[in-house]
Amino acid sequence: MYDQGSGTYIQLESSVATKYYLTSVTLISGVTYSFKITARNSVGSSVYSEALSVLAARIPDKPVSLANDESITTAYQVGLTWSDDFYTGGSSVIDY
Repeated sequence: MYDQGSGTYIQLESSVATKYYLTSVTLISGVTYSFKITARNSVGSSVYSEALSVLAARIPDKPVSLANDESITTAYQVGLTWSDDFYTGGSSVIDY
């Protein structure tokens, strides 16, 4: 089962889950999803597990306050500064 932040869990089709992983859930970036699972055998199903919440990462916000740093700008290079005080998308920024 999973919840897209609405407080209502949706039953997944049994074909999308196996013993160790879940597939075929289309995630929307920036949405927090909660998941619960049960174990099932020929007798029946267990109670649901504790919920696990996961934030689907999104593209980070743009850097802000782009400016020319005249102290390092020369005839051969431009010195730029910016603020990285922005939302990273749920994952570390790896490059600019």
